[in-house]
Amino acid sequence: MLEFELLEKLVLYAEKKSQTLGKRNIYTIATNFTLVSQKRIDFLQKYNFNLHISINWNKKNNNTSRDGSSKIVFTNIEKYFTKTQRENICILFAFSPNNIQDIEENLEFLIAQGMSYFNLEMIFWKQYHWDNEGVREAVISFKKIKEKYPRIRFANIEDKWVYIDINTDWTSWDNSLAFHDTAIDMSAKLTFDALLSRLV
Repeated sequence: MLEFELLEKLVLYAEKKSQTLGKRNIYTIATNFTLVSQKRIDFLQKYNFNLHISINWNKKNNNTSRDGSSKIVFTNIEKYFTKTQRENICILFAFSPNNIQDIEENLEFLIAQGMSYFNLEMIFWKQYHWDNEGVREAVISFKKIKEKYPRIRFANIEDKWVYIDINTDWTSWDNSLAFHDTAIDMSAKLTFDALLSRLV
């Protein structure tokens, strides 16, 4: 998360600039949701931020991937958002060929926590190779969840803006999503999006 004072300055500048230009700003922020306070939440809500929270599946897996932060993250979500508000938080849901079989179980866990809006992010990294069978298996898992919980939403389908974090060969430890063969990786991504649009 950006230094919040800097974020405030940037937003205030953007608001002032947009007024002179007659434009409207749309803000989105991605966060692990550990360093929050009521003041910060009030600011994000005042300027209608689209909030994206990175959560690595269930609490145990999230602890392993994100330095034991699960208790903080889920406590903060419960503290600062009503059940209705949680429905509009976009959860960044990353998945790889290695954990396709666990997609349904972990989505159901997040749905039980009050989440219903997901941005589905394919993981591309050295040890992960997506083939057509894996892509189709992932789509089928998401289709089953959508049929079981028709109220949930996937940003990949509804909003048509999907973020892919790119990390190239250990230059950053912040994200695990990476491109190593752009042609192959993007082909798998396009196949996934096309199948998801038709099946869900």
